[in-house]
Parts: sequence; structure tokens; C-alpha cells
Amino acid sequence: MRFAEIHKKRSQGFTLVEIMAATGIMLVIILLVLTLTTNVLSSWTRSSGQLSTNFEARVALDLLTSDLESVVIRNRPINWVQLDYQRVEDIDDSPVLYFFAPALERPRKKENGDDILGDVCAISYRLDFDNPFIAGQQNAGNQPVPTYGLYRSVVDAENTFNHALSIANIKAPGSNTIRSNATLKAYWDGDAINSDGVGIAQEVIAENGREANIRDWVLSSGNFLSQNVADFQVVFWFRDQNGILRSVDPPERLIYADQLYLSDDGSNFREQPGARLEYVDVSLTILSREGASALNLDPSVNYDDAVQQYGEVFTRRINLMSSGF
Repeated sequence: MRFAEIHKKRSQGFTLVEIMAATGIMLVIILLVLTLTTNVLSSWTRSSGQLSTNFEARVALDLLTSDLESVVIRNRPINWVQLDYQRVEDIDDSPVLYFFAPALERPRKKENGDDILGDVCAISYRLDFDNPFIAGQQNAGNQPVPTYGLYRSVVDAENTFNHALSIANIKAPGSNTIRSNATLKAYWDGDAINSDGVGIAQEVIAENGREANIRDWVLSSGNFLSQNVADFQVVFWFRDQNGILRSVDPPERLIYADQLYLSDDGSNFREQPGARLEYVDVSLTILSREGASALNLDPSVNYDDAVQQYGEVFTRRINLMSSGF
């Protein structure tokens, strides 16, 4: 009789209440684990995106700083620095920066393996909305996804000396008018002439062994510096002949040759006698991965809204060590 009672107690098992309580506890634990996992993954994604954004900004700003701090300016009537503007997709006034500098990151070898002598190179920075890795392959059945990006183009030192520095005087003798075919913009566009009056169109391509137009080379994958750069701003500061510090605000154009010239429309340049460039403020607005995907893939997304919501601004002030001598 005693054995039967013991066996009966052992065979009773869990009650319904106990099972429901255990199930509830298990569900709570599962939900907590899922919540923690989701939060960890979200934090990792945000941190990864932030690191990527910071990296893109640092690479671009470090190179800009290195190049601009060593900008070459001489007291000769050659266009040493130029700031112009273009339209890029939804950006009306996107700057294009041209100048000469002994770039650390520059072509150092010829195609035959010989060293390239010299260090002063013609350099260009600009923004564009394109896909640099499959440029020229767009068709109805293959539409590459474009992206905003910053491009840095560098002509090697030897060809810079032979061609870019052989451009004719910025002004015709006896005239105060800027010659449009004697500017750095004309050189990069292939419209410049040398001091003998000979056109040097397409020299930028020949210098770099490219069978394409200049724009294709400038915007090629080899010159792609930083991705998801949705805005690029350049503001030069100069001290006028009275010692007053002034800024060159967008979209005012700038040319520095034998002296400083400013223009509102890119054609009628005004002399600024005695002006000296002091420093330049450079800012980059870089989109997060989420913002870049939304802006690049969905045409209905408003550019300004996307930049405001997903963009992060990085700014650096760069002192211009060379001021003409």
C-alpha cells in the first residue's frame, strides 16, 4: 500500500499552471535576448557607418590639407590657383578647385618604369554624381548605380612642367582682361594654349595614356577619392591692400596669378591689387550609408531633405603657406 502511494505521487507530473508559468518565463527570456541582440546589431551598424563616414572625411581632408598647404604661387602672370563652379545633379554651385603643388601622393613612374623627375603637379578637386567604376557602360539594359563622390586628379610632374606651366600669360600684353584660354580651367578642359600660341588640347589625356576625353579621365576610378560626398564647399580668405581680411563666398570665382582676381560670373574678373591669400575653409558633407542608398536609388527623394537628415559636415581650415614670391 505504501509503495502504491509513492508511485502515484511520482507520476503526477507538472500542472497546467506550472507549464504556463514556465512558458511565460521562457518567452520573456527569448524576448530579452532578441531585444539585446537587435540593439547590439543596431549599435554595431551605426558605429560601422560612423567609422566609414569619418574615414571618408579624414582621407579627403588630409589630402586636401597636404596639397593646399604646399600650394605653389609665384610672382609670374601664370594662373597658379583657380576656383570655378559647375552644376552637379541637384547641386547648382559645386566648386572645382585647380592649383599647383608638390603633391606627396602623385605619379612617380613612367610607363617604361623610369622615374618621373620633379614634384610640382597640376591638381584638380571636384564633385560628381556618377559611377566611376563602370563609366561609359550605361545603356538601356545596364544602368549602373551612380553615387556622389569627390575626385582628385593629379598630372605627373614632368608633363605639368612641359604643358601646364607652359600656358600663355594670363593677360594679353597691354590688357587687363583675363584670357579664357590661359587659365587652369582651360588646361583641364583641353582648351589652353602655350606661350608659343600652340593649343595643348588633349594633353591631359596624352600625359596619362588615356584614349578618352578629359572628363572621362578626370572622373575615372583611379581619381575617385571619397564616396557619398554630397556637398563640397571651398571658401578662400585673403587680406586686401588695407590689411582687411575678406572671404570669397560661393559662387564667386577666384583666379590667382600675378595678383588676385575675382568674378561673379566667371568672365568679368576684377583685380584685387596687393591682396594675399591667407587660408581656405574646406567643408565636406558626407551621407550615411542609409542616406546614400536612399538618395542614389530613389529619384523621388529630395536632395536637400536627404542631406539634412543623413548628412554629416566635416570642416577644416587650411593655412596657405605660399603667398607669392
